[in-house]
Amino acid sequence: MIDRTLAPDWRGWLDTEGSDKATELAEFKAGKNRSLENIIDNARVRVYGDTAVVEARERIRFRDETGEHWLTWHITDVFLKQSGQWQVVASHGSTIPNP
Repeated sequence: MIDRTLAPDWRGWLDTEGSDKATELAEFKAGKNRSLENIIDNARVRVYGDTAVVEARERIRFRDETGEHWLTWHITDVFLKQSGQWQVVASHGSTIPNP
């Protein structure tokens, strides 16, 4: 799913750290994603022809060596429709307080 959703040249930022598609795929395959639950709400989608901008709140429950935790972000994703398929070309997330 990650491979299909992220465009080949996708670039994303979370607070001050950047990533690219190859890094995200490698971390997922290595089992670094310990997400137990992912909730996206308060979404707003604006479509401009073959481009769409999605703004939302994303909450992730995950487990690490110290236990289970929640992280919450405000996210913005830019999608581009190419050959009939929507892919994310850019993402940004900013940490916000947990509700």
